[in-house]
Amino acid sequence: MTLSLFPQLKSLELKDLQHLSGFCSNSQNKVIEFPFMKSMTIYNCPKLEGFICRYTREGNRRISSQGDLFDNKVAFPSLEEMSICYLRKMKMIWRNPLPPNSFPKLQQLRNVFPASVAKDLPQLGYLAISDCGLEEIVSKLEEGSDSEIAVNFKFDQLYALMLWRLPELKCFYPGKYTAKWPMLNKLEVIECGKMKILGTQLTISNS
Repeated sequence: MTLSLFPQLKSLELKDLQHLSGFCSNSQNKVIEFPFMKSMTIYNCPKLEGFICRYTREGNRRISSQGDLFDNKVAFPSLEEMSICYLRKMKMIWRNPLPPNSFPKLQQLRNVFPASVAKDLPQLGYLAISDCGLEEIVSKLEEGSDSEIAVNFKFDQLYALMLWRLPELKCFYPGKYTAKWPMLNKLEVIECGKMKILGTQLTISNS
């Protein structure tokens, strides 16, 4: 079951909102869908704790306690561009697993994603992450998966990777993995003080 909020909304920009803690609220246990939203920008909202504020049966407000911006009951089937900066409370952008077709058209992704999404981004060309409290670019596979098997990532169209001012960033992926970036020609890592190495088991292939 899905619930459409703002069914005609095509573009959303939340900027310099010093007291914003959530964009909208919902008390129903349904996937909230924004069917026509194509672009989203969230910039400098230091108190933002979650995109959707949900309520318990008792009417108490509940926002994600895991530090993720989107929970697993939100979908943007038409989203093509997303830019998120200066959200110091965020550790992850979305939770794993995601509902089906959550972000099927997102091509210019600019923030962290779960391994289940990162393994299937054939059109991703530009990835820029800046000024957030993120700890990893790709979150680990869900519980119950075999942690001894290396995860294979292929970014066939990615030509630029930009990591700027991420003071908590420690690694690309916290488990074993290999990655291929055949089109990558620009890499910037600036002010990422906790990252000792981009990846101890990272393979950059030009074949």
